[in-house]
Amino acid sequence: MAAIVIAAASPLIALARVNGIQWLRALFSDVLVADAVLRDVLKGRVPDSEERIQAGITRGWLKPVVMQATEPALPDLDEGEAASIPLALQHGDGALLLIDERAGRAVAMNWASRLQAPLP
Repeated sequence: MAAIVIAAASPLIALARVNGIQWLRALFSDVLVADAVLRDVLKGRVPDSEERIQAGITRGWLKPVVMQATEPALPDLDEGEAASIPLALQHGDGALLLIDERAGRAVAMNWASRLQAPLP
């Protein structure tokens, strides 16, 4: 099992809605969230979920990570996914990316396969 999990917005909100966000803490040594994801999930739209996510940050087990702009740009993805994919790839095989968008998964798999391909 991966030691690190990187969560995109929708899975994080879904887990928080069912009061399951602490499952991430129980399963993984590090739970990382890109700053762009936090800007998305802490907007005041889903109060109970936001309180649970904020509590994880306050307690220190949900760890915000400031990400720089990615190269190449990922125009087909929202800002949170575009930050979460490179964050997961930085951690290599030791990381699990929680992402629910089909386009985001395709981009992540494409990037990962290119990074694993032997150089010419």
